[in-house]
Amino acid sequence: MTDTELQALAARIRQSLGCSKDLAEDYAKGIGDPPEIIHGKIVVRDSNQRIIARVPDSVLG
Repeated sequence: MTDTELQALAARIRQSLGCSKDLAEDYAKGIGDPPEIIHGKIVVRDSNQRIIARVPDSVLG
């Protein structure tokens, strides 16, 4: 994912969740390639592969 695509994804996450820019960027970075989707939610993992959040799959655009 390019920096531009990552920033766009973070903006959509921020808009969807109403969270801070920094948190949205962290979530965007934690989405795998390909994204892991369970029950309509994208799984966000940290560097230790622990689930830290689930965001709506609609943020993928």
